[in-house]
Amino acid sequence: MFSNSDNVLIHGGVFNQTGATIHHHQWLPRDGFDILHGRIVSNAFHNSSEQFDAPKCHPNTRTSVLETIMEWVTQHQVVRLKPLLWLYGAAGAGKSAICRTIAERYYGEGLLVATFFFSRTPFEHNSVEGIVATLAYQLALSIPSTRDHVRQAVENDPSIFERDLGEQFEKLIAQPVLLSLSPQVLPKPSRLPPKLVIIDGLDKC
Repeated sequence: MFSNSDNVLIHGGVFNQTGATIHHHQWLPRDGFDILHGRIVSNAFHNSSEQFDAPKCHPNTRTSVLETIMEWVTQHQVVRLKPLLWLYGAAGAGKSAICRTIAERYYGEGLLVATFFFSRTPFEHNSVEGIVATLAYQLALSIPSTRDHVRQAVENDPSIFERDLGEQFEKLIAQPVLLSLSPQVLPKPSRLPPKLVIIDGLDKC
């Protein structure tokens, strides 16, 4: 390929020789956000095409439960409550319908960060494998200040999706959120508007 040549320095790229023609293909790293997008379960979003006609609460139904949840969300603006609310009940009690109703309400108000609706089928819907990537992707869209941190975390370790869920959560969600907060805001989290993440159907995974 380099006959009769001297002082040749090669750095990066792949060379293929075909006859007398030399092709130099420069390798470019993939964008971390593109890698992340390839790992999400988009049909688990509350507003995905698959969830379009999913059951929601009819007007003036389940008002007590909905009011309790909405009070828990809004009260975070004035007092620090427990950050986790568990909605439980028998199968068929309408938990998913309640979650979708709450998701739509707070999505419209700009307070919804992310959702993941498990389903018994297909496989990716009843597995936790893609949950952190899916939540992190929505986080980056909902809170733009986290996007560069999420992207960088993936580019630093593209195999992060093969780690356990705890490490994925730490690198793709917890750290980007903390890094996106300015030092002036971080000591006063009660002044931040509440941000809601909804995970539905854990019994299906």
